[in-house]
Amino acid sequence: MTEYGPAGGDGGYPFDEAAPAGMEVGALIVTYGTSRSVVAGIQAIYRSPTGALHWGDMHGSLAANTKQFPIALDEGEFIVEISGSYGQFLDQLQVTTSMGKTWGPFPDHVASNLYEYPPTQQQPQEEVFGFHGRASQLVDSLGIHTRPRQSTSKSASTSRAGSGLATRVHR
Repeated sequence: MTEYGPAGGDGGYPFDEAAPAGMEVGALIVTYGTSRSVVAGIQAIYRSPTGALHWGDMHGSLAANTKQFPIALDEGEFIVEISGSYGQFLDQLQVTTSMGKTWGPFPDHVASNLYEYPPTQQQPQEEVFGFHGRASQLVDSLGIHTRPRQSTSKSASTSRAGSGLATRVHR
């Protein structure tokens, strides 16, 4: 497992969330401001090999004057990178998948500080399976947890928990 970030400010409350055992990120809901150009909220929806869903917590909010954008991943598709810009808050988020799709940026405002996690494209690609950072009414900061891609077959092992994988942290 590798941890990247977080990028952004130090306000709000810390959060750290990962896919439950045997699950992967199946969708991501990004909420962003229309009157204030920042990322207001992020929520992961985790998917099991059988298609069962588990809704992660909303980090940030569904405040007034926001838009929501759902990112639904196809079977076998996974998030390989997040990027964007930050200041006091997470100002922008862009998501790239293993199938070369890019979603965003949300919103289209760019601040002066840029981030990209992982910093360079890894070979082989690792999947994003969790998020960490700080949030309150808005997303103050955001980082990711990555791991080698798990098999998504129904006969796949249901958990890598306790596998003794080392954790690397990149800031």
